[in-house]
Amino acid sequence: MARLGKYLCLCLIVIFAASTLLLPLVNAQTIPKPDVPEFKLSYINYVYDVPAATSQWSGEPIPNTAYHVDYRDVYVKVRDFPNDGYVNEDSVKDGLREKLYYNVRVKNQFSNWWVE
Repeated sequence: MARLGKYLCLCLIVIFAASTLLLPLVNAQTIPKPDVPEFKLSYINYVYDVPAATSQWSGEPIPNTAYHVDYRDVYVKVRDFPNDGYVNEDSVKDGLREKLYYNVRVKNQFSNWWVE
């Protein structure tokens, strides 16, 4: 009885090992991997003060017309490689090509919200 359990356990281990060796061969041929794109990230900060407007008749400054501008931007420039698209065989229409999109989000260090 103990021998039967050992042989059964050994057979199950061999079957699982053989199936895991065949699995990468099946998946590696069906899904193409895209190239890694090159990207450049730039942070630009436009900070300046707009002086008060002056009256064209008296030449005196007009009150409450001066203001401060603090405009900040994050630029992402992606150098993409040619992508023919992945052909989705599971879709309703046979041969539908899937496109590649990038989702870029930014979050301030002290903020809880992400901005796309």
